[in-house]
Amino acid sequence: MKNYDEKDEIGYLDDDSGYHWHGGKWNYRRVELWAKERGLLPKEKRFLHGVEIDDGPDYNNAQTLKLMEEVGELAHAIAYRDKQGLKDSIGDCAVVLIILAAQNGMKFEDCLNYAWDEIKNRQGKLEDGLFKKD
Repeated sequence: MKNYDEKDEIGYLDDDSGYHWHGGKWNYRRVELWAKERGLLPKEKRFLHGVEIDDGPDYNNAQTLKLMEEVGELAHAIAYRDKQGLKDSIGDCAVVLIILAAQNGMKFEDCLNYAWDEIKNRQGKLEDGLFKKD
């Protein structure tokens, strides 16, 4: 079994991409490598006469369904005030989102930065525990 806390042969775990959080606390690329090793990331695209051949599974659909499963577990943990379940479910949702981003040729951190840029100057008010934008 691979030790995901060490540098791997393709530099996933100790490069200058901003993914490595020193001290081994967290690393998005660990999840990407784990997903790749288990066949969760699409293989390189194949073409025939200039047309892409899509003979693989529907990664987006499968991963979105997995996210819904994890969100259900998150809701359960919240409903039952299960702190450990909440921690696990938040982490599971993050893992699924990291994989979904990788399946679409994106980095999770770039998605977070994009969302942050969208909301950082947003104005609104708090109503019933939710921030509602103007």
